[in-house]
Amino acid sequence: MPPRTRAVFLAHCVEGLPYPAIALRLNLELAEVQDELAAALVALSAPFDESY
Repeated sequence: MPPRTRAVFLAHCVEGLPYPAIALRLNLELAEVQDELAAALVALSAPFDESY
């Protein structure tokens, strides 16, 4: 997972930060935070999709 995608995922799912706080922390637009989180979730779910 790319570093920015990982940072967004950890900030949201581990630290519990809301999207606006993540955007401020990482100097991203809100839409970029949403895109990165979606990419992280797709990357994490891919191994499960292939196992069935």
